[in-house]
Amino acid sequence: FPECQKQVRIVVSILGSVANLIVLMVLVLVIFTILGMNVFGGAVTTAWDADAVAWGSSVYVSFPWDALPPHLPGRHGFVVDVDPFQHPLTPWQVAIDYGARLHDLTPASRDHLSPNGTLWVALKDFAGVGEPSISALLPRFHFNNLGSALITAFQILSAEDWNNNLYDVVASTSAASALYFYALIVVGNWMLLNLFIAILIQGFAEQKARQVAESLGVLQERFLDQIGNVDDDQLDQNMMDLFADMDKDGSGVIDKHELGLVLSKLQCPLPQRELTLLFRNYDSDGSGEIDFDEFLALIKDLMIKTKENLD
Repeated sequence: FPECQKQVRIVVSILGSVANLIVLMVLVLVIFTILGMNVFGGAVTTAWDADAVAWGSSVYVSFPWDALPPHLPGRHGFVVDVDPFQHPLTPWQVAIDYGARLHDLTPASRDHLSPNGTLWVALKDFAGVGEPSISALLPRFHFNNLGSALITAFQILSAEDWNNNLYDVVASTSAASALYFYALIVVGNWMLLNLFIAILIQGFAEQKARQVAESLGVLQERFLDQIGNVDDDQLDQNMMDLFADMDKDGSGVIDKHELGLVLSKLQCPLPQRELTLLFRNYDSDGSGEIDFDEFLALIKDLMIKTKENLD
């Protein structure tokens, strides 16, 4: 697959150009990750659904005696057991993050938490007054720890399903939290990722330009081999014969298509775009046709430019 190999070589060749950009993208990602942990850590919940609570669920547990800031939904933990037979009123066993430390804070903590930081609780819809309860559910993407915050920030940066994260965060905090998402998308996605794509496209464009230049050099050498070693009188005669050969109807003019055939006979074929631009430069009256004098001037100018390029 030569074409595939060519594309891979182009990508590899521009890696050096994007190295600094990649470092900048990682730095922006880390900054927004840490910012998200400080602003939203422990505060983001998803829509309450009692049926979604199951073994392994990531939940928040509210302790009535806890001194948490009011904007936090509770202590984070995981459901590690379900036993509605032995614990009909509090069927959910939750392991609280850093629960062993919390156990020793107050007498109320010691009454409910085991030494290893677990406790049996009910859902908030069925909890008794003054009793701990599962108060909220943690969404899949959140900012409670470094790993999850990094994945969440990257998902927002890539703009993949970021709006669901936005709804959870705004519903859990305030509308001002949306500024975090907008800033990360504008800086990380619209600016940095698009700049990366621009560098990639530029690499392909430069590779194509080099190929065109190489091909043009070969064509120029062939062109000089054909007509570069004759004097002016012989050149005029050769071009007159060639012009007459292309001018089938004897009108004394040729069009762009016929000019392309002439250049092909001279071993100097041009792509349509370059041929059109060249033809327009010598079609002084815009008629779409050139006479022999204009054709000869075109050939001589091509010879001069070719010699300059090759020198």
